[in-house]
Amino acid sequence: MKRLIFFIFVPLQLALHVVLFSASAQTLQLHSGLAMAHDAITDLIREFWIPNDRDPHFRSACEERQKSRIGCLWEQGQAYHALYTGWRVTGSAELGEKLIQNWHWIVAHHPDNDWATCGEGTPENYALDDTGWDIGTAMDAFDVFHDPTILSVARMALDCAYDRWHTGELGGGFWYSDARKEKTLYQSYLMNGALRYYAATGNKIYLLRAIDDEAWVASHLMITEQTNTLRFGNGLYWCVYGLTAANGRPGPVGAPFRVGEVGLASSVTFLGGNMQEAVVDARLYAITKSQVYRDRAIATAAAIREIEVLPMRILLNDRDAWVEGWSAFEFVKLVVPLLPAAEQLAWHDIFKATADSILTRDRTADGRYGGDWQGPVDGIWTKRGSTPDQVMVNAQAVDIIVAAAAFDASPPAAQRK
Repeated sequence: MKRLIFFIFVPLQLALHVVLFSASAQTLQLHSGLAMAHDAITDLIREFWIPNDRDPHFRSACEERQKSRIGCLWEQGQAYHALYTGWRVTGSAELGEKLIQNWHWIVAHHPDNDWATCGEGTPENYALDDTGWDIGTAMDAFDVFHDPTILSVARMALDCAYDRWHTGELGGGFWYSDARKEKTLYQSYLMNGALRYYAATGNKIYLLRAIDDEAWVASHLMITEQTNTLRFGNGLYWCVYGLTAANGRPGPVGAPFRVGEVGLASSVTFLGGNMQEAVVDARLYAITKSQVYRDRAIATAAAIREIEVLPMRILLNDRDAWVEGWSAFEFVKLVVPLLPAAEQLAWHDIFKATADSILTRDRTADGRYGGDWQGPVDGIWTKRGSTPDQVMVNAQAVDIIVAAAAFDASPPAAQRK
């Protein structure tokens, strides 16, 4: 009976969306960003969507590799999130239906135990980052059709991660995994999930946890004048804080920050994590009105432009090609509006240039995407194992292209004048 209610209720909500994705790209020419998003999402669906009648869903590299669905939820979530951001930008009923179908597949193949357990040997939430993306996927699904059972599985994963990995060692924060050797910027995805859960439920426990963990990240991972040999880049974050990082003592891995420490597929920081942490600060600013969070979000945005944007205005996929674009849409929607008008316009140009580069230089002939957003499609990331055959790599490219289209839906202040 629950499943029957689920499938009757959702289409009524989706019917409110008037922009149909099946409209051709030509009808979107007035908004080139939307046309690019249409093309990229069409590629993702054509190449990775399994359209069978019984349980249509995105296929994952993990599922194909292992012939098993164990450990594959976070990969599935990357494609789900890309489709979700496309739905947010276009309002497409067709994309909304696919989100429903894919979530139905997730629920059918991932029982509560997959969400409620974490750590080594568990089905899905092996480490903190996997858990964060699984929670993000659940919160995406909740945004689509507001089924309260979705909040239940999100809470299970949030609580498991907190109980297993959150400690006072190294001053607080989350261990990355059961190895307990490092704490990382990947916890920003968990914080964002906690804040989305708070927004949906009003449960202040999750807000207070996020405030506490944001403070740890700011005090232990933020690059500042004290840990930076350069005259720019303050406001970025180290990706890893290790037990034996600095002269055998705990500290950020890579400190002090120097020339040459950020490059394609090799970085001491993390573009996706920097964007996600700025999103966390933007959310906290919206909730608390504390200027400190706004200032941190703005500083991070400025530092990304200084360090992680190539001279041709293309974002640098510096550390993790499987997840680098996840934060892009929320960065555009929540962080960019906090910036002065001229900087909003600069970010508009950066995202549009990156989207155009992906479509023209980082796309195979059959419509798959690589991790070298400046091109070529078979570049460094492919040689390191993050390939156009993997749905996760493709989803990051789509995330960036959809984020660029989000500017068309809400133009920068300087454009509106």
